[in-house]
Order: sequence, then C-alpha cells, then structure tokens
Amino acid sequence: MSVYTPGGNPNAGYHQGGSSQPWHRWQDWVNLILGVWLFVAPWIWHSTTASAASSASSGWDGWIMGVIITVMALWALASPTVAFPEWINAISGTCLFIAPWVLGFARVGASSSWNQWAVGLIVLVLSLWAASKTRGTGTTVGGTRDF
Repeated sequence: MSVYTPGGNPNAGYHQGGSSQPWHRWQDWVNLILGVWLFVAPWIWHSTTASAASSASSGWDGWIMGVIITVMALWALASPTVAFPEWINAISGTCLFIAPWVLGFARVGASSSWNQWAVGLIVLVLSLWAASKTRGTGTTVGGTRDF
C-alpha cells in the first residue's frame, strides 16, 4: 500500500508500508510491553528450587535486557525514521534467546528459560520487521550517515 506524505522536504513523497508518524508503530509498542515484562518477570518466575547462581543470572539478564529493550522501543516510537534502535533490539532479542544456554540456567529454571526464549524470539522478529519498514534519510542529527 502506498501512502503519500506531503511536506516541504524535497525527498517527501510516496513510501511503502510502515508508519513514519511518532508513537504509531505497533511493533514498537509490543516491544515496549515485552521490555517492561522482562524487567518484572524475574520476580514472577523466581524459583526456590533453582540454584542461587542460575536464579541470579536469570534475574540480572531479565532486568538488563528489559531496560535495553524498553529504552530502544521508546526511542523507536519517538523517532520512527531511525533504524538504529530497531537493530539494537534485534541484537538484544538474539542475546536474550541464547542467554539461558550461555548463562547456564536453561536446565534449572524452566519457566524463566521459556520466557526468555519466547520474548527474545518475538523481540527479534518484530524489530527486524519494524527495521524493514523504517524509511529515513539515512542521516543522524549531525548529518553523518548511520549505515
């Protein structure tokens, strides 16, 4: 579907899909909710049967990745023509997906592992999808190319 975007910009015109209006891309809203969920999930999935080390690594991973995904989703919502936060969230989703194996809590905390696998995969897919819909000039505030 083609959408006409009028404006004083000589580069303005038709673009394919995606929303170039701030706070309108649904993929970023879902990533925002998932980032907040990741931050609170360690308290919900806290297991008394898990070892202290694996529980701590699961918790810290959830808190850190939750903050990163939330901040990047807010940035992507506020600046829909900038692809950088989408790529950071795609990398974060990948890291989140492999974290249970790398940090050693895949066997111990099944609920937190499945949570991170599912959220990581969803964040990865939605971020790549949103990045493919990002239409910008390819420049940053300083005027240099960001890719």
